[in-house]
Amino acid sequence: MARTAAKPPPSEDVNYPVSFRSLVGHHQAVQRLREMAQEGRVPNGLLLTGAEGVGRRTLARIFAASLLHSDYPGPVDEYSAFAHKFQAGQHPDYHEVGPTGASRQISIDSVREFHKQFELRPLESERRIGVILDADRLTEEAANALLKLLEEPPPSSYLVLVATSKGALLETIVSRCQWIPLGTLNASEVTSVLRAAGITNVDPLITFFSKGSPGHARKLLETGVVPALLASALTIARGSERMFQDALAIAEVARSAGSSLADARGRLTMILDMAEILLRAHLRGGGASVLPPEAASAMAEFSEDQAEARLERLVQAHRALASNVGLDAVLEELLEPINLPRDPDW
Repeated sequence: MARTAAKPPPSEDVNYPVSFRSLVGHHQAVQRLREMAQEGRVPNGLLLTGAEGVGRRTLARIFAASLLHSDYPGPVDEYSAFAHKFQAGQHPDYHEVGPTGASRQISIDSVREFHKQFELRPLESERRIGVILDADRLTEEAANALLKLLEEPPPSSYLVLVATSKGALLETIVSRCQWIPLGTLNASEVTSVLRAAGITNVDPLITFFSKGSPGHARKLLETGVVPALLASALTIARGSERMFQDALAIAEVARSAGSSLADARGRLTMILDMAEILLRAHLRGGGASVLPPEAASAMAEFSEDQAEARLERLVQAHRALASNVGLDAVLEELLEPINLPRDPDW
């Protein structure tokens, strides 16, 4: 049976990292993984969970590279033959599977093909490493197929699952993996990741609203609208005495994303996210030392009880948006039960 090389997920640039030095943050997780490898107690199944964009995939690939490289002489060298092969996604004993197609799910066929690779003997290393990206996107059939591989792993095979949370996976899969949760990064770490990617002069508002995720920060940078949305986010965070006028103003800001309803819904979701981040920072006692200068004075006199009440409304609004409730109805829930004029396009 012919051996196929590792294939990168569709539309992803291939440049897999090989060294822990290239990872920013997650010091406790890195220490645990290094100790596992050094002490020879790597489990057959590992589960890395964390928010999108915090470095889960990067860490999974670095750990895979470290296990494979342990069978080669010499230290990890980014210019070595091993590094070039792994970075290009062409190491024959490394295999990766992730969501594909319009549904962005991992199919049963993908898992079956993935499984076949582990029925073969390693070619260059003494082990085989598999990484399942976005394991929370496994279909039910695919999840059951993966479970069989975890229940009866071939000799010297190791699987690393990457997901947003344990709750997104079958309990039977989670129970067969050692769980390593990843936290978010601080503002300076987010900035370091962005600079390493060639992004300089980052607006502090971007790192503040990044949720500790360099990936999310890049998305915010691509939109280019965070400063323009701050006033709307503050209005929602604090409420207003001019509910009717402010609701109309926020609706207009959301609609300015374009004529598409999906664009407007996405813009309003961004505003709600920003408002939630402001409120949570305020409740943590952030004050002027943590909040952006543009927001600190506006939030200064906001009480803890008021902030908690607003957070509850934001939770309800997020649920409404996820349920495709009309945008005007979402704003009514956020900005008091007023009668907004109905727009058939919404």
